[in-house]
Amino acid sequence: MVHAHTAKGGSLGRLAARACGTPIVLYTLHGRDPWWPLRDRSAYLQETLSRPARRLFLFLERSLGRVTDGFIAVAPTVARQALEARVARPGAIDVVPSGVDLEAIPRKADSTVRDELGIPRYAPLIGTVGRLDPQKAPLDFIRMAALVVEARPEARFVMVGDGELAGDARREADRLGVRVTFTGFRSDAARIASAFDVYVVSSVYEGLGRALTEAMASGRPIVATAVDGVVDVVEPGATGLLVSPRDPRGLAEAVGWMLSHPGEAERMGGAGRALVRRLFAATLMRAVLAQAYGRYLGVSSGGPAVAGRAAVMGTGHSSQAGEILLLSKKS
Repeated sequence: MVHAHTAKGGSLGRLAARACGTPIVLYTLHGRDPWWPLRDRSAYLQETLSRPARRLFLFLERSLGRVTDGFIAVAPTVARQALEARVARPGAIDVVPSGVDLEAIPRKADSTVRDELGIPRYAPLIGTVGRLDPQKAPLDFIRMAALVVEARPEARFVMVGDGELAGDARREADRLGVRVTFTGFRSDAARIASAFDVYVVSSVYEGLGRALTEAMASGRPIVATAVDGVVDVVEPGATGLLVSPRDPRGLAEAVGWMLSHPGEAERMGGAGRALVRRLFAATLMRAVLAQAYGRYLGVSSGGPAVAGRAAVMGTGHSSQAGEILLLSKKS
């Protein structure tokens, strides 16, 4: 068995597997790709490639789908999008969101973070974790911050991560006069995020978002854009608040509501923590993924003996075989 991930790793991995005569080839769909035909024609994804390029890549993706035995989507919405785009077949998709290392994530705010970052205890702290690239829309986060401080000038903001738009984000923060702490890459990002009063996702697309589920695991109140797999874990009024993508004002209003209603925000954070810690445990993920492998291999479900027969190929992802959780039957 070969289990491939990401666009490049998925394409090369599946082709190589078939060329070598590998009996079973699986592919994980981590989120919608720029060439998928989607209902939202204004989406950033559709703006990044020319129409001919999208048609070519879609043709290749659909062709690869015909030599793929099974698909694993990181969220139910991603599975639906794959079916709509006809890059996967009905009945051939398992929904397998990425698991979370819960033992490494604080259950509540780490009180040392504010002192470490030089942020006053009294200041409302709003933050995000992720690459500073077009997908994550970091400039929308900065513009949201500028709107929040109009009503709450004492608010402070933190962006954890680095990327091609890091310079643009800093310049925008300076232009708008917003106090933003840019930490760069942090291996302890989940600990930093646990100190946020509100955790914000400004992405224009997001398969599911590991940083999001980690923030939920620490009980953070969530304000997020209603994109892709995010809507499968953030239920408005229950585990967080959702707004449209590319809407900094909407993000600011939702953040303001959270800050003005701390009791409700805390309850939503607690509900999100319970959801993630119940469904995204790494031990459960590994056990059920082994069962999925066993089903494809035609052997009884088991642990390491089954999982050890699978090769995992991808780019930019580590130990994918141990980072996935099967949550539902085939879509």
